[in-house]
Amino acid sequence: MTQQQQQPPSYPPTYEVAMLGQPYVIAPMLPYQHYESTLQHYVQLLGLAFPLARPNPPATLQLTRPTILTPPPPSQMSTAPSAPPLSPSPTEIQEQRRFWNHYGLDLVMGFHQIYLHSRTGDKYLLTDASKSLIYTAAIDVETTCFCCTVPRGPGVTFNLTSRNQQHVLTVHRSTQTFWCSSEETEVEVKIPPDMMIGTVEGKGENFTLVNPSGDITCYVEKEEEACCSCNSSSHKVVPVGFPHDLGSLTRFGSGLVITFPAVLDVATRVLLTCCALNLQYAIEEERKSSS
Repeated sequence: MTQQQQQPPSYPPTYEVAMLGQPYVIAPMLPYQHYESTLQHYVQLLGLAFPLARPNPPATLQLTRPTILTPPPPSQMSTAPSAPPLSPSPTEIQEQRRFWNHYGLDLVMGFHQIYLHSRTGDKYLLTDASKSLIYTAAIDVETTCFCCTVPRGPGVTFNLTSRNQQHVLTVHRSTQTFWCSSEETEVEVKIPPDMMIGTVEGKGENFTLVNPSGDITCYVEKEEEACCSCNSSSHKVVPVGFPHDLGSLTRFGSGLVITFPAVLDVATRVLLTCCALNLQYAIEEERKSSS
């Protein structure tokens, strides 16, 4: 007879076996072959590189108050991705004023509204509410006969002159019309001879103001007309990052009133003025072609 082997007593499974399916085993701690790769050596290197971070050697432990990082004041914080830059220093403000004053473009900062009058001959007048002259926009034309003139070259070029007879801007307007789509307009605004201020890009009757870096600084959107027969439609001016500081381009008589948002800088005000000039020219050309 073969003697039956004695079976070991059965115990209920442990928690590790029941949950993991195998006994819980602690891995043995093996020493590192290279001391330079250990965390202790890394911490000691940090202590040598930054001695101020090492604790003081006395036996009594000195507790230091943790450093609390405070956020910058709200005036220096910018929440929108394309919002205008942070507030410049007083020195930078003086330098900017001298720059714009040198080129005769500082006049646009002194007004909340500018009036763009309808075309007389080959000129447009930009005045304040009291009809005092600010700028004159003359179309660069060539005489084709004794009785008429036409714009010179492709597109239309406006030369803006300040009330001090200083040539301050060269504005070139070009358009393209595609099948089954509205007209696309591009207006390049430069300080003569070739210093780019930005562009006005339009599709249909809506426009965007773009700085030389290609960032959109303002939207000019046509508002819905109150009635079908009236001709008093206006455009809403929305600065990027400041949706509640609105401006407008509204009809008055046969011209336009430019209302600037308070947040706009000199360059964006200049682009908005040129946007109004482009819109006034387009309205008059449409009237001319329909008559």
